[in-house]
Amino acid sequence: MPLQHGSGADHAPNGQYNEPGTISVSHARPDQRKISLSFLLNYSDPKNTTISEAFHPGFTARLSQDVGEDVPEHALSSLDETDIFVPSETVNDLCSRQNVVNHDINRTAPESEEWLDAWDDTESPMLGVPWPDVHPCNKLIDSLTQFTLSLPVGHLEKAPNEKLGKSSTLFSAQSLERLIELYFREWGPHTPIIHQGTFCPYDTVPHLLLAMMLIGATLSPSADEVCLANNMIDLADDYIFSNPIFQSVIAGCRQSEVFSAKETLQALQAVFLMSQIQLRRSSISKRKEIRKNRFDEIILACRALGLLESKNSFWHSKMPFHWEVYGVSESRIRLICGIFNLDASFTILYNSSPRLFAEEMEVDMPGPLQAFIATSPGEADQAASESRESEHLTLATLCDILMRIDLEEETFVKLKKLTILDLFIVVLALLQLLWLSPYKPTKVDTISRISQALIRWKIAWDHQNLILTAQELENYGFMRVAALEFWQLAMFMVNKGKTRLDDTMLSGNDPSASEEVFVHAILKQIDKGGLQVKCHVSIEQALSYRV
Repeated sequence: MPLQHGSGADHAPNGQYNEPGTISVSHARPDQRKISLSFLLNYSDPKNTTISEAFHPGFTARLSQDVGEDVPEHALSSLDETDIFVPSETVNDLCSRQNVVNHDINRTAPESEEWLDAWDDTESPMLGVPWPDVHPCNKLIDSLTQFTLSLPVGHLEKAPNEKLGKSSTLFSAQSLERLIELYFREWGPHTPIIHQGTFCPYDTVPHLLLAMMLIGATLSPSADEVCLANNMIDLADDYIFSNPIFQSVIAGCRQSEVFSAKETLQALQAVFLMSQIQLRRSSISKRKEIRKNRFDEIILACRALGLLESKNSFWHSKMPFHWEVYGVSESRIRLICGIFNLDASFTILYNSSPRLFAEEMEVDMPGPLQAFIATSPGEADQAASESRESEHLTLATLCDILMRIDLEEETFVKLKKLTILDLFIVVLALLQLLWLSPYKPTKVDTISRISQALIRWKIAWDHQNLILTAQELENYGFMRVAALEFWQLAMFMVNKGKTRLDDTMLSGNDPSASEEVFVHAILKQIDKGGLQVKCHVSIEQALSYRV
């Protein structure tokens, strides 16, 4: 997926970069593909945009190369599952990647976090424990069948379930390998909440496996597989949200004696992924239910599990590197950040009250992406160790620093080291703080400080886009585009003196239109460059509140 125009950095008319010490943005986002805020934050129109359509134009072409260089693009939709081949390891190889022996790395699990007390190392493939004979797909089908049998008479998904019978063809050993590979390759960069390096289907609760396979199926070049996945969505939604593990958490069981910490995390990952599927594939009424009711449950679970205070032990101690524990620790952090991002986007675009607040997010910011996507313990340890000496700030602290009246140059230099993911999270937090500013006694001062924070944010953003390679930017998925779009939206609102979106901000908007229509109107203007933002500031001015 080649980047166009530098993927979001400022460009002068002649195609040259502006100096990183200045800000000058008066154009639409350079990358006009659908991979942006409007798709991956769940606001694409399901009537005319499918998941595969929303991905970059090279996606189908690249799959055609995987199938065979001479296969025409239009023929992909007619291939059945035995014809489609995506290079990947076998299911056993997916697990055996975790058996890499690196004698320089201590495998002793640290005990500095409460959740580690419930960690069962005997479940880990790193110890060479043989896996059960039951294939994960068989386990998934059995679990789904039992669920449909347990549903009350009259329920739409009650057994015998014709849709389950037809869609069960997705859950073969061959399909598992291919769909999981599709998930990690095409979806993982956009929602990096599952650690691929330590992922193993045999060690995954069926609910999470189902969510991942459904996402993979919606990205399949086979129209039949996409159809089968769509038919499964409602059943999968009921099944995943009815998971006894998830239900025990929202019922108030912080740490169940029955379910391990790993199972609990996977249950929450599953409901989050399922929400993303529903927000893209379902009706307007169903999407509204997800935003309101389902997300209430998700955030209740986050609070019950203490995810808002999640820390990565490796940043705060000298403990030896442990790949399995690192993967789960980072997954927890990235999951709660992803949930915050989605909740904040609901607040910004739908004017709904926040349920997670930036000021209470005492979670560590995610660690280096290169460590998270590493394919071996040694590679992960090296990438993580480079960040160990750095100061690791929480989201709440970052927002506070950005909004300070005066900023020391040394602190500003540290802010320029924020990653694309960090900046994406921060701009959503600033937009949320802007939305909440009318409820603060110092509204005018808060808005001014947010305006200053946005200017500092943009300098850090430009710096990252200058120093990162095209592939490094690619690894951040849609965030490399959507973060700048949110920044444009924030600057547009601040310049208009607005704290939230309303129908007076868009020309030609119908005040009687539904919230969905209004949101699409906003995004349409972003895509067309309708939210013009102009500002010019030096680094010296950015250090001071008095711009």
